[in-house]
Amino acid sequence: MRIVTHGGTAHRDEFLACCIVLNQPGSWDEPVIVRRAPAADDLADPGIWVLDIGGRHEPELRNFDHHQLERNAPAICAFGQVFEHIGLLDKAREVFPWLEPSMQADVHGNNVMAHTLGVTPAAIRAFASPLEEYLLKLFAGIKELRGDAPLLAVMRAMGRRLLEDIDAISIRRDWLAAHGRICVTPAGQRVFAVLDDRLQEPGLGLEAYLETLGDIAACIMPDTRGPGHALTRLGDDNPKIDFQRIAGDQRVGFIHATGFMAVTRIPLPAAELFALVDRAQIGQLKKR
Repeated sequence: MRIVTHGGTAHRDEFLACCIVLNQPGSWDEPVIVRRAPAADDLADPGIWVLDIGGRHEPELRNFDHHQLERNAPAICAFGQVFEHIGLLDKAREVFPWLEPSMQADVHGNNVMAHTLGVTPAAIRAFASPLEEYLLKLFAGIKELRGDAPLLAVMRAMGRRLLEDIDAISIRRDWLAAHGRICVTPAGQRVFAVLDDRLQEPGLGLEAYLETLGDIAACIMPDTRGPGHALTRLGDDNPKIDFQRIAGDQRVGFIHATGFMAVTRIPLPAAELFALVDRAQIGQLKKR
């Protein structure tokens, strides 16, 4: 397998597109990534993937570029085009909340993306990932990747995990719907609870699923580090709960300093867990 993508400054779009392509059929047959302008022969050869460069979107020839699209065309980058080509774009949009903003940023720039998200461009810059920046600088400094190059192994692993997560998160959301329940505490707070089943990677797909449930005050899940339950406040932009209000309760082993979560020492009945959430509600009397 041969991949051609542009040289110079590296961007998230081309990097992630390469990661996905490295996990397509035939990718184990001596994969090579070349960072340069494509030749006419590259664009005409369906055995060569040309990503984020070349001015063509021709899936049958493995050419995936978006720069030639009309200004008002729907925002889709080379990464999204590859997902679309392998039939996973719709599912990827469902499970990856970062995908749409990422495509907006690549096609229209960070300012448009910030406006779409309702934040300032400065906020976007403040949350830039140093890990991403480092990986992209490594990628930008290499003209050709092949064989057992460490960065090639990392990119393949990242692409594999992205593809696995699309199925895993979809399955997890179905599992949460079947095994979790929405309960109303005595004080009238809506709580999502999974009380008995312990999960590997309990956070996988959880936030995206909770967003579909509307106004949920807290989430109760089995603790990943001990036998008890983890109680987590939701809606930090307008907090209704501060678990510091239950400090001193002997059933509680840990409370985060900011009050957004607490962990019980042992498994507790649902009624006791709901009572702890109610006692942490701002506006309720603090009891010991």
